Amino acid sequence: VHTNMNTATSESLCYEILGNLRRSLTQQADVRLLVYEGLYEVLCKNSQLSPMILNLLSQKMKQYYEPDEDILPPVKMVSCTATVAEQTHLSEPLAHLAQSILLCMVKVKGFDDDHTVDLTIMTELDKFAESFTARMTKCQMADFTLDKAADFSTTTVVGVKNNIHAIIVLGLYEALISYLYAHCEYRVDFAEKILQLLNCHNKLSTVMKEKATNNAARRGRPSGSSGSIATKTPKSLLSLSILTQMLYDIYGNDTVEHADFIHLLQSSQDYINYVVSTTTNKLNEINEEGIESWKNRDSIYSHMCTVSRLLLDKFVSEMDVGGQQVKVRKGKPLSELYLEGVYHCVTIVCKHFRDQI
Repeated sequence: VHTNMNTATSESLCYEILGNLRRSLTQQADVRLLVYEGLYEVLCKNSQLSPMILNLLSQKMKQYYEPDEDILPPVKMVSCTATVAEQTHLSEPLAHLAQSILLCMVKVKGFDDDHTVDLTIMTELDKFAESFTARMTKCQMADFTLDKAADFSTTTVVGVKNNIHAIIVLGLYEALISYLYAHCEYRVDFAEKILQLLNCHNKLSTVMKEKATNNAARRGRPSGSSGSIATKTPKSLLSLSILTQMLYDIYGNDTVEHADFIHLLQSSQDYINYVVSTTTNKLNEINEEGIESWKNRDSIYSHMCTVSRLLLDKFVSEMDVGGQQVKVRKGKPLSELYLEGVYHCVTIVCKHFRDQI
């Protein structure tokens, strides 16, 4: 591993590793999830492997994607779970697969060396991303069999399956939001699509929370007291980098050329609530889990500085005008989330970056 290799030898080794990764896509869902995350990191470090990586991911996605434009939903949800002896489990982390493809697409489009890009694959994937986005915004919860009448109990096979499907769908919405934001170029039509996807995300998220609260009440204990998938808030697929940019754009970006895009997002209180609460949750995850698995420590420090400054400035400005108490879906006031976010940033910096204080 530590031996210096020439380019040909290094590339040959990379192809051998990718061959092994292809075989690993037949393993358990947890293994495939790690592979999907890792392939993006590999592509970032070696652009010449982009055609093989994109082909590998697209071939996998075709197993679950409905290419017919008239079919809703655009994914085969039934293939994402399996039931054995009345125990239902995740069999395909579809949201992570979709996110990996979309992130790789954005990265490849940013490469300077055009010879590494397979135009046929990129054209096919561009069509996929456009159709996927359009159809996901058209989908109703009933299309996924996840409307208010659906069973979300954690004590039935159907209920567990619906909870797993709901978490996948929430992840798909976030994967598409992340993709659109990563290459939006501050276009108003992209902002409109982001808000449409978020509206769909919020509807499903609200139903899940209501069902979890009702189920907990029937069992005679507070919502969230169980460790079940129904009471846990799913981890957001939005990266710290994307969340930092989203937060900066609504609270710190005063670039004139971006004004129409930013104004449209700022006009949605649901969007602001989502960005602030998701950022705070992400910071809490980092605070609890540590940063040992992160590849780029410097980027974390930079994000902590940016996020803490934006949240603290916003908190101070709101206190100066009388302490606006906008609540996030009957939850904590935004001002409280601002302080919570600052607390997490300071804690993370004190734990891991004491030498830079």
